[in-house]
Amino acid sequence: MDEDLQLNYALLVTDQGGELVELPLLPSSTNRLVRSAKLSLAPDGTLRGNVREVRWGQPAVLTRAMLLGDSSTGPPKALETFLSDFLSGFELVNDSVENLHNYDQTLVVNYQFTAPNYAQNSGNLLLVRPRVLGERGSTLLEEKERRYPVELGAASVMTDQFDIALPPGYVVDELPPAVHVDYPFASYNSQVECDGKVLHYIRTLEVKHMDVPTDQLADLKKFYEQIGDDEDASAVLKLAAN
Repeated sequence: MDEDLQLNYALLVTDQGGELVELPLLPSSTNRLVRSAKLSLAPDGTLRGNVREVRWGQPAVLTRAMLLGDSSTGPPKALETFLSDFLSGFELVNDSVENLHNYDQTLVVNYQFTAPNYAQNSGNLLLVRPRVLGERGSTLLEEKERRYPVELGAASVMTDQFDIALPPGYVVDELPPAVHVDYPFASYNSQVECDGKVLHYIRTLEVKHMDVPTDQLADLKKFYEQIGDDEDASAVLKLAAN
């Protein structure tokens, strides 16, 4: 069901007359994105690896529109535009799309990239952002006071999981803290760990309701700020002592 129809009213016409029927809000699990990446970091800060995105429901509809938006350039150009928001000087090495024109099936996007200078060198330290791709925060409420409710779109669940293999000779010196926040309109959870060789970052955003009323806008602003802090946080790697 289109998000514009959810929590709205429809006119049901029968032989006995008409009746307004309230349409339900579909469960957040109806609209999902699962993004997973297997990446490796070089001592010079270069990040490279593969990403797989599985989308269904509204995220699939929006991504299909993006990938099909320009028939002359196709998916590669759309992916490059997306990656440019998070990586500088990157190269899109390979890409493939499954079920692009099969609208009743799950949309799967695979791509491979190389991004020089992703991690920043500082003496014997490397600063690396575990949240490689995707933006869930917003500056919507930072500019001026808002007098009207905020529409979050369809209820959905978005998950990002990034596994980053550490460069040879490096160990973790410091990790960002876990984030767990829960509001009536949405929840956000993230965690970063290291098993000694691989940095594991996972986060999930669940949008529970389509609209945030004005009396909850202060909470929404704080919610976005907490997400933004998590997205910008860096892990610190250091050269292990010989």
